[in-house]
Amino acid sequence: IHIYLDAEFDAVRIQKKFQQAIISLGAVMLDQEGTIIDEFYSLVKPMAFKRLSHVVYKMTHLQNEEIQQANELPIVMAQFLRWIHTYEEDMDKVSFYSFGPDDRRTLIQNCHYYDLDGEFFSRMKDLQKELSPKVKFQDQIISPTLSLDDLKSVYAIQGAVDHNALSDARDLMEVHRAYCLGKQQDSTQIVAIVNRKIAKQQEVAKKQRQRLARVMKERFDAYPKRLKILCYPEVIDQFRMIKERDHTFSLRFKEDHMVMDGDSYYYNDMKMVLELKLEDENPYVLLDISYHGRQLQKQFLLTYRNATMIEDIIKRMNDKIGS
Repeated sequence: IHIYLDAEFDAVRIQKKFQQAIISLGAVMLDQEGTIIDEFYSLVKPMAFKRLSHVVYKMTHLQNEEIQQANELPIVMAQFLRWIHTYEEDMDKVSFYSFGPDDRRTLIQNCHYYDLDGEFFSRMKDLQKELSPKVKFQDQIISPTLSLDDLKSVYAIQGAVDHNALSDARDLMEVHRAYCLGKQQDSTQIVAIVNRKIAKQQEVAKKQRQRLARVMKERFDAYPKRLKILCYPEVIDQFRMIKERDHTFSLRFKEDHMVMDGDSYYYNDMKMVLELKLEDENPYVLLDISYHGRQLQKQFLLTYRNATMIEDIIKRMNDKIGS
């Protein structure tokens, strides 16, 4: 027999540490021909339970009173095993399926807490890991960990995932059945998933850029935004460190000269001004270089990797000016 299983869980505090604890268990059982035999559902009262976290409360729509009045895991597991043994005594002939690694890990950990035998869960197959790579766009895997909602849309299975253990187990069964039967994937939904992921990546990147710009503006706000750079050995060392940390930094600083775009510029004949451009969406450093009547410019992004070195160069130049 085949059992599609889903567990909902929440964090409980045990001995001053938070641990994931099962609050509900749902399962759908199929025979060898893929026909639904039976279903199982039970709430679970976790060890050291006080109240549901706000996130889990909103997501599952469960009530604290329901969980408080539920049986603890040993009783629920005994009921679950009796349910299985009604149809199959030999656990080696039972195939378990879940979605993602969390259910298996949490079930085993919770069983271990109560000294229950939950090792059969270690054989549970992660269908998220198996099915996600089968969904491709332009022959490329969209994601190795698509959500259950995404997979439902790919196989045109109606309804949103509602984070009820039994309902989610049914959804998992339907997705796996669609895949095993070779149901055609919905190309329109695949494109929609790709577009959502691109939009999310762009939004994350935008927030990261905004945060970087804000941090750099605050960090360098008190410093002069334009100052002359003298190529002292300690200043050269800081530029070298930038090169070591950022391979896109194209300038190479030697003992007596700098190499830029394949040309050498000797420090004794070179004047360099460093300018901080902090108002741009992507803050950057501009090096304004004069060499034998030529005016050259080189710019590079101001990042977490090079900020310390740039700040050290500015401080050293300020100290020299002050002395």
